[in-house]
Amino acid sequence: APSRAQHWARSVRSEPALQDALAYFSSRESWFDLYKCIECLETWAGGEHALSALKLVPPSELKLAKRTANSHRHIAPSAGAFPNPMTFEQARSVVMQVMHAALDTLSP
Repeated sequence: APSRAQHWARSVRSEPALQDALAYFSSRESWFDLYKCIECLETWAGGEHALSALKLVPPSELKLAKRTANSHRHIAPSAGAFPNPMTFEQARSVVMQVMHAALDTLSP
C-alpha cells in the first residue's frame, strides 16, 4: 500500500491550492513561504474564515501563526513585532498540522 506521503503526492495533483501549499511548506523554511502556505490553504478552504471554521487546529493558533508570519514578512527583525509572537518552529508546527489535516481530506 502507498505511504501517507505517496498518497498525498498523488492526490494533490487535483488540488492546485494544496499542491502550492505543499510546495511552499517544503521549500526554504522562511517566514515568507510559511505565510504563502497559509494563503494557499485559505484558498483551498474557501477563504480565511472558512479555513478557521474547519477547526483543523485551534483558530486562535492559526491566526497567531499567520499574524506572526505576516509581521516577519514586513517588519525588520530589529524593529520588533507585536507582543507574544510565535517562534518560527511554533508557527511551522501549527501550519504542518493544518497541512496534514487538509491533505488527509483527499480521497485515496
